Amino acid sequence: MVELLVVIAIIGVLIALLLPAVQAAREAARMTQCRNHLKQLGLAVHNFHETGDTLPPYSVGNAYPSVFCVLYPFLEQQALYQEIVSRTGNNSTISYRYMIGPSWWKGVAGRGTPDMDDESRKAFGSVSFMKCPTRRSPSLASYSPERGPRSDYCVVITPATDYYAAHSLTNGDTTFHECYRTTPDGTGHDTTDTLDRNRGPFRIAIVTETDRTSWKCRDSMAYWTDGTSNQLTFAEKHIAIGWVDVNETDSASDAHKWDGSYLHSSDAAAGQLHVGRLISNTITGGLLVKDPNDTNAAWRRSIGSWHPRVVNFGIGDGSTRSIPFTASPTVLTRLSDTQDGQPCEMP
Repeated sequence: MVELLVVIAIIGVLIALLLPAVQAAREAARMTQCRNHLKQLGLAVHNFHETGDTLPPYSVGNAYPSVFCVLYPFLEQQALYQEIVSRTGNNSTISYRYMIGPSWWKGVAGRGTPDMDDESRKAFGSVSFMKCPTRRSPSLASYSPERGPRSDYCVVITPATDYYAAHSLTNGDTTFHECYRTTPDGTGHDTTDTLDRNRGPFRIAIVTETDRTSWKCRDSMAYWTDGTSNQLTFAEKHIAIGWVDVNETDSASDAHKWDGSYLHSSDAAAGQLHVGRLISNTITGGLLVKDPNDTNAAWRRSIGSWHPRVVNFGIGDGSTRSIPFTASPTVLTRLSDTQDGQPCEMP
């Protein structure tokens, strides 16, 4: 009996010693997979650039395709892209053509868009390269019933510091996120003003028709004046633990402000956060989030990760980098800002 107890004790000790190592190995594999997803996005940008010597736009407009949607054909998602085109390009109401906001996903009477069936929703929600395996299961479809497929990755946004100061914007102000403003039809949204406030790697499209069926890209890689190897492009979103896959119709009324669709941006403060997140050393809400348990509303617009101590970033040259939470906000801002003329080394 004594010998049996000793053997059991030894086995228990070995399991206790091996379990952390196994967990660490699994997390290392998930980290590698997460970085590979960001690498896929980066290479898709280069493939897009090769077709027309232009960068993809951040967005075609409010509730219209985001950069991730535009990149679908370059990410082996041609079938899903054609589904978007087929559902939106033939709308009976011309002003809603190519719109992929909630009306496209849900089906809204009067907008010429039929309701999407569950299998199609699951197909969009199952796109694996938009999911961090540490945060959500790649094998399970993740989508909002109200808005569309969810993701763990975002475009890096940084506002021009002088614009921010000149307009006396506060930490709680979200207007610097308005990178989707592309209305050429005299509705009061000033495109020049919008371009001045966004200094991130991707800018809004040049829209030539009010229904967005005709648009063109704005910039080439020459816009990244610090060089491709010194430009942050994509990153992981901060989505607090407990807010992943929480639907808008659940008890928490502001759930959609954390985990919403990446295929389109929105004119609402919540919708601005699903495509792009902020890096800026001038505001509290633009720093890296250190604790995934932090549900403070100020962090909803931030970069963040569930990986231990680091956030994964995509770099303009198609590479990736795991950057510590302790990295200098000034350095990260310089690596995000395309026009500051201050290149610096990656942390």
